Amino acid sequence: MRPDYLVIEPESPYASEFREKVRSAGLPGKWVRPDAGRPQADFRSLARPKQDETVSALLGEAEVKTEYDDAVPKNPTLRTDRKERLAFFARILERRAAASAQEAFRIDAGPGEDFHENSLRSIRTREKPVLDGELGYLTQVSVCLGVEAFRKDKVAFFDPAAGRIVDAPPAA
Repeated sequence: MRPDYLVIEPESPYASEFREKVRSAGLPGKWVRPDAGRPQADFRSLARPKQDETVSALLGEAEVKTEYDDAVPKNPTLRTDRKERLAFFARILERRAAASAQEAFRIDAGPGEDFHENSLRSIRTREKPVLDGELGYLTQVSVCLGVEAFRKDKVAFFDPAAGRIVDAPPAA
């Protein structure tokens, strides 16, 4: 099945320069909010153990703990009333969600055949399919490089002439 669109969401370290990179690449598409139309899970509707786990994690953060400690003298029921306490932490989570919302870039796919149709047509006509063995090989190489780098905790390189992962960049 072929997707109707692709949404690219930048990771936070790259978000500031993402818009310029998309513009300079000349990609066709539009800017969207990635969470628009996506149902948001309400913290208060989670199962009780998940709520407690979330509250504990939030209280492990110094800023949240300070905010909670400052709010308790003003509203002592935060210590005893579970609904009041959950509402307090729900507001913190909502504030964070609003602050972290960033734009993503959506590229709509034009009409065309899906991968299955392309594969069958390639068999009949002997044309190169969109998803051929070379693409699969290159994809697997990048996955293996990532795994190897993670396991060894250092940068991994690939020597295309030898078809092997090496410790130093191959000579050009």
